[in-house]
Amino acid sequence: MLLLAVVFATLNLFLRRILAFALILVGKIFRQESQMRARVLGKERFTPSKLTPYESGIVPTGEANVRIPIKFYMVAILFLLFDIEAVFILSWAVIFRGKGLFDDAGKAIIQISGRSLDFTQGQFQWFAFAEMLTFILILMVGYAYIWKKGGFRWS
Repeated sequence: MLLLAVVFATLNLFLRRILAFALILVGKIFRQESQMRARVLGKERFTPSKLTPYESGIVPTGEANVRIPIKFYMVAILFLLFDIEAVFILSWAVIFRGKGLFDDAGKAIIQISGRSLDFTQGQFQWFAFAEMLTFILILMVGYAYIWKKGGFRWS
């Protein structure tokens, strides 16, 4: 495997793509051949216990097609929305304060075209601050809309 990696790294882009395509093709052929061999050589035995759904060792009761109230979906969607919002605000705060952009030696971690990006000085701070205020404003409008529509009421 190491030899394949060394050879793969030294080839030009066209040959790399050909090798990658060949590797994908070999993987698909192997998968299909393994499934075909399992069907031909293996026996399918359908028993009542194999055909019942597995419920963590509990004997299933009732129908599987039960209507679930929309409030559970609303809670899940609202949780995802505010969870993603929290991750975005925390990552923004780390960059805004200047932490995490530089290593211990003071060298910038983020570089574009060989130039270090310094997000802690100049006009970027005002732009980033205005961007976050806009984001929070949009989030509060959505929050007020959800509140008005009764998305936070459980009944």
